[in-house]
Amino acid sequence: MVCIWCDYVAPEFSKEALRVFKRLQSADGLIAEYYNGVTGEVDDYQLNINDDTPLYILAVEHTFQITDDRSFLEEMYPSIEKAADYIVSQKDERGLVYCKSNGVGVYGICGWRNIIPNYAINGAVTEVNAECFAALRATALLADFMGHDDRAAYFERKPRSSRTRSHALNRPQERSLLPKHRRSRNEHPDVTCDLIFPVIFNVATPATSHLIIDRLNRPDFLTTAGLRTVPRTALNYHPERGWGLTGGVWPDVAFMFAYSCSTHQPDVMVNIMRGTFRQYELDPTNQNTVLGSSPSGITGIPRQ
Repeated sequence: MVCIWCDYVAPEFSKEALRVFKRLQSADGLIAEYYNGVTGEVDDYQLNINDDTPLYILAVEHTFQITDDRSFLEEMYPSIEKAADYIVSQKDERGLVYCKSNGVGVYGICGWRNIIPNYAINGAVTEVNAECFAALRATALLADFMGHDDRAAYFERKPRSSRTRSHALNRPQERSLLPKHRRSRNEHPDVTCDLIFPVIFNVATPATSHLIIDRLNRPDFLTTAGLRTVPRTALNYHPERGWGLTGGVWPDVAFMFAYSCSTHQPDVMVNIMRGTFRQYELDPTNQNTVLGSSPSGITGIPRQ
């Protein structure tokens, strides 16, 4: 998703990066989960679905929207359609995209928090389903632009179906607003920062989006440094374990939360942006932040 930022300042870099992943795309449509630009090593970590596949589609859509480069879209579109078809093929009987992994760590986590050791996030995962919903919708728009009316209609129907089924898991009275599932088919109502994804990608209803924002805006989640990945009240909470992904504060997560608040509670968005950015002006030793560095990958743990 770095392409979304690069599109505004270095769009040609975005295009070249996306061409690399197009070249590495598997025959069935899956986008590589890992690529080493120095050694050329490629790995899918034995995941049947990952976040890279829908994010690739969304990145191509964004690059095209910013550059209005029709030849680029014509070049990339076949791989987009192949990736979207693959996403559809990984849906279960409920219409939810389902990760079948039995592993742990990078071999058992199909979303962005995949570096947590000895941990699994698989099944019908909140984050990946929200991303796939948005990716299929984006594919419909690109197919329409290419004049592929039948395919546009097809990909337009799929997100609607997924959204309807997702809302069956999205009842406001449940403790977890969009529970994750694991291979056991048991619901795991973990309340984590991943609740922001249904809001960002417009899967949740406005009423549920409001509830999600309200939940993440509470003191056990939101700190002066940003948003915790897991609330302090969680049984598995630890501010540093798993690279901070089981309770640490990741500033980029706070920025994503701020974005999700923009159309629902703009005052919350402003407060989060002010507070999180101000963290870089404070004592880095005390706040565990790095001035001038990208917020992605920084675990800023407020020592208070």
